[in-house]
Amino acid sequence: MSKKPQEKQIQRKLNIAVFSNQTHPVVSGAADVVTAHCEELTKLGHNVVLFCEPLLMGVNEVPTPYTKIRFDVYMGVDIDIKFPKQTILDTIDQNILAIFNSIKFDVVYTHAFGAQSYVGKVLAQKYSIPHVAHVHTNFLWGVTEGSDQIVMLKTLRDFYCSASAVVYTNEQSKQVFSKLYQIEDVPAECAANASMLPIETPVDDAKVALYKRAWLCEEDIILAYSGRVEYAQKNLEFTLQVLKKIVETGLKVKLWVIGTGDLLTLLQSVVQKGLQAYVIICGVFTDKQELKNIIAGTDVLMFPSYYDTDGISIKDFARMSKPSILIDETLCAYDKKESGALIIPNNVDSAVDIIYNSIVEGELPKLGELCKQNLDITWQDIVENQLLPILYKYAG
Repeated sequence: MSKKPQEKQIQRKLNIAVFSNQTHPVVSGAADVVTAHCEELTKLGHNVVLFCEPLLMGVNEVPTPYTKIRFDVYMGVDIDIKFPKQTILDTIDQNILAIFNSIKFDVVYTHAFGAQSYVGKVLAQKYSIPHVAHVHTNFLWGVTEGSDQIVMLKTLRDFYCSASAVVYTNEQSKQVFSKLYQIEDVPAECAANASMLPIETPVDDAKVALYKRAWLCEEDIILAYSGRVEYAQKNLEFTLQVLKKIVETGLKVKLWVIGTGDLLTLLQSVVQKGLQAYVIICGVFTDKQELKNIIAGTDVLMFPSYYDTDGISIKDFARMSKPSILIDETLCAYDKKESGALIIPNNVDSAVDIIYNSIVEGELPKLGELCKQNLDITWQDIVENQLLPILYKYAG
């Protein structure tokens, strides 16, 4: 007789206090990650309480299957430098302290380094709870040399040095950031990102066709940028330079900019200087099914960001069998060189040659299928097989 397969041992239910200053309905990669983590951990039977930023005026709350506590913080993220720790505790909402007094949290999990996460760090110390901190992006990118960088670096180092462990999105970001923030001695773990697009629902082909007709793109190759519109951080100048050169080759091509951000006006002003016929500002799509329809109408994602580590847009496009164009030596490109993604140098002419050849030789659909095979993973897989073992490892 064959033996029955052993059932997978279920470990204990965890009480998890998650802190973030970016949560839905805010549109950002970090907000997507926080939402996905909290939802999947809740589905697995864990008690998740999310402590997060206040809603903006006029914005409605998003219902969630987990508890959500919104609170404001009246000091900046450099509070540890300017004020004693006791002062910080004095500013914390008494309702939050009451929750920590009533629930024995096993772990504090902080996201998106900011004021709310800083409060999470302080509460972890006060209640002697293990603190796991998640690094999403390069926080020092764009911080000028001099006193601002020194203060920021000290704040980052103090925050992450207090953690029981730091979670990065891939091995390269772990190596880069642990050295950059001078936190090599803090235990380091990895948990990747995944797509937020729904798997079950099909693309609405009629809507895809409608978008293309409305934006006069029915015969074009569609390059896309998807994410926060941060002109320098996301390297959008490079994207526009590449687009201009491809247009000069005679190819019928357009760029769809999917998203919004503080520098949308700057992007629009740059586009007006000769590219207005080739750039469509699509806007932001909070409905993930609608975002799925938009991506279905594109051919390839341009994502030359030096700021991101494992951009969710790359995973969204992979789910739709669309390849990504990434700059070599960026953290996003590190683990995707054999994935089907187009890896280009940080040189406009060389990049244009590679992209042009891939378009005219009909390589993009094949590369898109490879990206789907190699990069499309579910949040359930990420949380169950990567994140949860980390939380168990460090939980009290």
